[in-house]
Amino acid sequence: MEHLKDRLQHDLTEAMRAQDEVTRETLRMALAAIQRAEVAGKEQVELDDDGVVGVLQTEVRKRTEAAEAYAGGGREDRAARERAEAAVLAAYLPADRKSTRLNSSHSSVSRMPSSA
Repeated sequence: MEHLKDRLQHDLTEAMRAQDEVTRETLRMALAAIQRAEVAGKEQVELDDDGVVGVLQTEVRKRTEAAEAYAGGGREDRAARERAEAAVLAAYLPADRKSTRLNSSHSSVSRMPSSA
């Protein structure tokens, strides 16, 4: 079974061949974040798939927050780039984690009292 980190590396190679700039740069950033997480602390560790997913979730959250900030500041071009990067990373998250993220971002809407 292929590990998630190996899949990210393979997909980075494919993005380089396809000259897909957004995917290439996003995966490079993700792999760098994973490497930083592995060397953080007193001892270097090899992250398992759950650890990699945790790093990816953090990166998706950063991109989502940055997109909101850019959109609020009138920089829709940068907001679109951040959303595209978040979408690339979200593709590597397990389905249950994706749905949890979507539900948490829409939970404030579902908790609003109805006007009827």
